[in-house]
Amino acid sequence: MGGKGRHAATPVHTVYLDGFWIDIYEVTNAQFKTFIDANPQWSKDNIPNEYHNGNYLKLWNGSDYPNGKANHPVVYVSWYAAMAYAQWVGKRLPTEAEWEKAARGGAVGKRYVWGDLPDPSKSNYIHHGNPEYTSPVGNYPPNGYGLYDMGGNVWELCLDEYDAKFYRRSADKNPIAGASNIETLIENFTDVHTDRVARGGSWATPGPAHTADRGRDTPTNTNGWLGFRCVRTMTAQEKEELPNQDTDNVCDLPSQTVKDTFDSEESYQEVAENSRDAVVYIEAIAGMLTLPWRIHKMFTNRRSATYTNLHRLLSRMQSNLPEDSKKGMGMSGTGFFISPDMIVTNIHVVVRAKTVAAKQFNSQEPVLYTIEGVTAFDAKNDLVVLKVAEECATPLNIGNSDDTQVGDSVCTVSYANADFKYIKGTISSSGTNDKFHQINTQLSPGNSGSPVLNSKSQVIGVAVSTIGQIDDSTSHRANAIPSNTLNSLLERVDEVESFTSWQRRPSIRAYVVSHRADTKREKGKYKEAIAKYDAALKLNPDLLTTYLNRGGAKLKCNDYEGAIADCNTALELNSDFISAYTNRAVAKMALYEPESTLEDINFAFEHLPGATESFQSYLIRASAKAYLGDLIEGNRGC
Repeated sequence: MGGKGRHAATPVHTVYLDGFWIDIYEVTNAQFKTFIDANPQWSKDNIPNEYHNGNYLKLWNGSDYPNGKANHPVVYVSWYAAMAYAQWVGKRLPTEAEWEKAARGGAVGKRYVWGDLPDPSKSNYIHHGNPEYTSPVGNYPPNGYGLYDMGGNVWELCLDEYDAKFYRRSADKNPIAGASNIETLIENFTDVHTDRVARGGSWATPGPAHTADRGRDTPTNTNGWLGFRCVRTMTAQEKEELPNQDTDNVCDLPSQTVKDTFDSEESYQEVAENSRDAVVYIEAIAGMLTLPWRIHKMFTNRRSATYTNLHRLLSRMQSNLPEDSKKGMGMSGTGFFISPDMIVTNIHVVVRAKTVAAKQFNSQEPVLYTIEGVTAFDAKNDLVVLKVAEECATPLNIGNSDDTQVGDSVCTVSYANADFKYIKGTISSSGTNDKFHQINTQLSPGNSGSPVLNSKSQVIGVAVSTIGQIDDSTSHRANAIPSNTLNSLLERVDEVESFTSWQRRPSIRAYVVSHRADTKREKGKYKEAIAKYDAALKLNPDLLTTYLNRGGAKLKCNDYEGAIADCNTALELNSDFISAYTNRAVAKMALYEPESTLEDINFAFEHLPGATESFQSYLIRASAKAYLGDLIEGNRGC
């Protein structure tokens, strides 16, 4: 426990704790409403004055929490109310020692719950433009134990009395300040009048709170940055039922997951072949390759033989064109069946197409599936579900991406360039829900939309091989949208919408506009590119790659502050892209901020595996060191 130089958190010392369970998330408004509905004496209108400071549930309308905030942590709640809630659900507040043990997530001696460097993409605190209020629980990456928001979002109340000198004299085992034992404190909590401990920092903290930082609140205090989570002591029987685990140190264990491994080359081949019948080649053909309208109409009456012949002709035309002539005319990717008549792929694969074909090459004669239209899409996460007229007998099963761990083996299966292949890889960092997995593997654009499979042939991600491939692209890292994001999308499957209608949607048109901006940027027309990126982001403000690429274009125009702003936004959307850190570091160095430059680059080297593959990363770090006077280290970096 503790941290060197942290106020009231010294000396650093070792304590021993009995096993305990802790909530994965902070208690939310929706959960607290369930409590007050069942216990109206704790509602806003009925709570006795001695149990709050006059601002209890300040933002609520009677017994209703603020609109749209069901999944936000409950705030303006006093220690007394937190204790009552915990008691009602059969739990309790954590001791200060339990909270710190859980918060560290196994990262002993680190400053923050994620490491040693501040990073606004890792938690909700006000620094670097993070939202100046609570965010939904679980909106930021978890710590090493799978616990969310242990740093930031809201300060979390603990059982302990606040004692500035407690670290100097705390017990070696199960310490708690201001109580002889936990049971007596819980039974008589309404008799407590001394200050209580809060931990973790909040959205209002100007910088991230150190894991050892200790807050102090009266038990009646309520405010907009104070909340809580609950724990429960592990019973002896529960310890016995945990298989093959060190129950004396149970909180050191990683979250329970289904471990997926490939033990041989043959196992990769087996997974690939088992999935082959469900994987298709997506051919998106642009307007100038389509036939005149009257002829095209004759070939789109869904008679499969005629329709197949049309696409054979168009494919032949496209394949025979010179490479330079193909740019902007169409592209190919991969898709896969997730039900007998629905295919998943990336939006960017099909968004510019006038004609789309889905083919399978499991025999000499390709099987062509007729695309009827779009039945669901996620414009933020680059996913679209296509409805097909024919059915596939063996759709893929979707696994739980929350069960993946860093280091798990995966297999990406594709029909890149009409050639069936599989690519081995490992999870190098794991995102949460709407965040990307990072995979140590190399994907070409034709792999976009490929299923990423575990050893049980379950889809745990959808490959997005073009995301993040900008000026400082890395060759051996790819990205995948977690399968739980796909599961959420499938819950919204609706009636079939035609491609023409779908492509007119502003959030979809944004992909086309952003692509045109990419073309301008590649030609060195940076100001024109920025204007088009601006237009794309007005249509769809969630396009991660657009922020990254606009930031790169702004760097070329010497708009360093603008580049930093775009990199900050990109990192809020996904904290794992090296390009955002390196581009931001270039801009900071140009503004003569070498200390901040080193923070970004050192963080990338420490946390992002692909950083060490980037020449630019080494060059930036060497420049910053040299500017700070460390000429020997700077030269060594070069």
